[in-house]
Amino acid sequence: MPTIYETSDGDKHDSIGSALAHQSILDMRNSSTPSSTSSSRKLSPEESKTRSLYLEAEKLFNQSNYDGAISLANESLSYNKTFFSLEKNCYMIIARSYFNKGDYLSSIDNFSKIIKSISIHHRLDYNFYGYIINHRGLAYKNIGNIEKAIEDFKFAADFNNKDSIENLKNMNINYTPGTPYIFLKETESNIVSCIDNNRINYLQGWIDQWEKLASRQMTDDDKIRIYGKLFTKEGVVSSGGGIFSKIFGKKK
Repeated sequence: MPTIYETSDGDKHDSIGSALAHQSILDMRNSSTPSSTSSSRKLSPEESKTRSLYLEAEKLFNQSNYDGAISLANESLSYNKTFFSLEKNCYMIIARSYFNKGDYLSSIDNFSKIIKSISIHHRLDYNFYGYIINHRGLAYKNIGNIEKAIEDFKFAADFNNKDSIENLKNMNINYTPGTPYIFLKETESNIVSCIDNNRINYLQGWIDQWEKLASRQMTDDDKIRIYGKLFTKEGVVSSGGGIFSKIFGKKK
């Protein structure tokens, strides 16, 4: 019997990704509703528009109208300037719609956009992240890129995604997930703190600690996921490729 995931409004979902996406919308609704103890700011016209478009896209997706869902989710993104949780959910609707349509290359592209945009600053949910990585792995598998599929399945397993372990087993690969994600999360928090608080001298030590825990080198994708931008032991990498030290504010 499949696992059923229930959100706070009582809705039931057959996948954790769908449940997490729906719960994010519920949380956003609640955060914009005045409570008895405090008053939240009124949503701007752009914020109201992007939210309503997403909700319509979600409805169309649930009705298997994938072209309509993609169109409205993209329109929602064009209005969205402030809701990060809504942005990643729009990309997920688009990615899953393309996946269900059989357009796996477009699905991979949009799953990758979610992966690159998520950082610890945005309250990274490791279950959500593992779900995205696993689903991208499925898309890679469907286009015959088995090497990338296995890489994603293993990475998702390290983020506590059970489906990815089953996917590996179905490929006759026995894999023991790496360091429990909670330890990596703590190390990543220290990396972010070093950059934000100008403690660059300690940054390399935490990067070394992360690589020791993960049993691999930190990649550019890891850095973008952790901080939202590329960085080295010297600071954040600028868009032009140079290094900006947060201590001196100068390009080195």
